[in-house]
Amino acid sequence: MESRYMPCWKDLNFIYFVLYFDHQKHWVAVEVDIDMWQIRVYDNDLSCTTDAQFDAIMLPWTELFPHLLRSTGYYDQVNNNILNVDLGDSSQLKSMHARRMPSEVVPQSKTSGDCGVYALEYIEHLMLNRSLDNITDDSMRMFRDRWCVDLFYQNSTW
Repeated sequence: MESRYMPCWKDLNFIYFVLYFDHQKHWVAVEVDIDMWQIRVYDNDLSCTTDAQFDAIMLPWTELFPHLLRSTGYYDQVNNNILNVDLGDSSQLKSMHARRMPSEVVPQSKTSGDCGVYALEYIEHLMLNRSLDNITDDSMRMFRDRWCVDLFYQNSTW
């Protein structure tokens, strides 16, 4: 039913989700910036994928999100990337640009196995407009413990 999923996208500037890179067995955080028509990937281990692998993984997402946003109907009125598309011809819908955020922006881990917690923390910090600087290997134990408690008690900081 349209009323059950369409309104939740209205007025959004950003969409956040975690994405699993299957061949690399690696989780990353993804921020879709609707105004900038850009997908930003926050990855705690930039050496996990080459640029070519990253581009191949992100290609379907760069093409999918414009169609998802257009299907909500709301963005036809406010976003020039959608507004200029004739309603009968979605082949002219402009793809988004995907980019990996550099290590100067995204703290990198020195150990393996915490990529999922890193991805969750990146998203939480981005949503709350907090610096990513304190997301380090040293704080992973605390973040894991906090997520366990929050999930068990169904707490939410957002």
